[in-house]
Amino acid sequence: MNQPSDPGHALIGTWKLLTVRLEFVEGGEPLALFGPTPRGRLIVTGAGDFMTIITSDDRALLRDTARMFDTMMAYAGKFRLDDNKIIISCDLSWYPDWVGTEQVRFFELHGDKLSIRSARQTHPRYPDRLGYGVIDWTRES
Repeated sequence: MNQPSDPGHALIGTWKLLTVRLEFVEGGEPLALFGPTPRGRLIVTGAGDFMTIITSDDRALLRDTARMFDTMMAYAGKFRLDDNKIIISCDLSWYPDWVGTEQVRFFELHGDKLSIRSARQTHPRYPDRLGYGVIDWTRES
């Protein structure tokens, strides 16, 4: 990951969240999982660390822990690249079923914009529907 043209090198840094949406396999309008103005950070290091946290922007008044779980997502681990895939060996997650798994994401870089798309999977909030999570970021540093 030491070559400037290496996509892994281009991923290194801190990214600010732009949008999060869930696109269901059966079609329909994409769902804004965390509302119209979600908040989040993605940190990717040269040492192979990947860490992200995403929240809805309306959490300040929440007191119900179940609702707090529904309005956030966070996971971390070591990553490796395979072409346009980033594979995270998840060792920490807000969703316990992900711990000890490999989370595969597909990425596209366009200048300071990064788009990450999940493999086809269920989401904890929609366990009976297959879809793709699509998350767009802009570079902070």
